[in-house]
Amino acid sequence: ANYLAPGVLPLTEKGELLIRYQGGRTTLDTVVSADGTTEVVPRYMPFYRYIPYRYLLGALQLQAEGRDSEIPPALRPEAFEDKIVLVGSTAAGLLDLRATPFASITPGVEIHANVIDNILAGRYLRPVPWNVWVVSLLLISVLTGLAAGRFGWGLGLAWTLLLVGAVEWISWSIYPIGFVAPLVPPFFAIFGTYLFILLFKYATEEAEKGRVRKAFGHYLSASVLEEVL
Repeated sequence: ANYLAPGVLPLTEKGELLIRYQGGRTTLDTVVSADGTTEVVPRYMPFYRYIPYRYLLGALQLQAEGRDSEIPPALRPEAFEDKIVLVGSTAAGLLDLRATPFASITPGVEIHANVIDNILAGRYLRPVPWNVWVVSLLLISVLTGLAAGRFGWGLGLAWTLLLVGAVEWISWSIYPIGFVAPLVPPFFAIFGTYLFILLFKYATEEAEKGRVRKAFGHYLSASVLEEVL
């Protein structure tokens, strides 16, 4: 982890920071072109406050003309006192739009704002420790194997789906306290173990049936032997 007074900035092994996004969303707007055709385009609704640059240019123009009283309160210098101000672009043509968990298009400056928000508030996301992660995967695999081996395919499948729901619930439950657990590997472990046990049971049962047929095939008719098996 990198140290940042007065706390610690937790980074992954790759030197990356897991961002705890605060919000933002994408809406769809209908745009009418000059020729009368309509087009639906996505528009980002920010979580943080945005001030268009043209508003600042207008405030500077009013100040230069000595008309300070006409400057809106939100654009006066005292409104920015003790504030963190980020300057960035939101236009699609400037190629600084990114996808986040809240929106498919998010200006890069908003991502920076989320990082600053995380640092100031001390709200970080951390991956689940690897030892806890490995033990959890092993426990999930063992429970799935026991269920699939002990019960029939119906109850085994029900138990498997119950485990999937439990893993998803745990993943969502630890997020508010600042931990992130990937969902795909546990799902592969659960269904992979379940299918492996089913195939193993099928193979062993078929092998056992083959031994029974070979042992009693000379003494019982084929129809009786099938009923026994």
